Amino acid sequence: GHEDGRDVCIQLKGNPSTKDIRIILYSSFSDANDTYQVYGANDFLLKPFTSAQLLQAIEQQLPFAP
Repeated sequence: GHEDGRDVCIQLKGNPSTKDIRIILYSSFSDANDTYQVYGANDFLLKPFTSAQLLQAIEQQLPFAP
């Protein structure tokens, strides 16, 4: 079967050994912004997005480093 990012996200977040992996979903469908948390994702980007927006989203998921 064909899995998409939402399926993979659910599997990763449902497994104790991978549940803390930070996941940023992205889609060209703006409605996905309302539902990404249902799948356990940590953030969402609407396509098209810039490299600066992607880097900002990644930086927000990184642990704080003093």
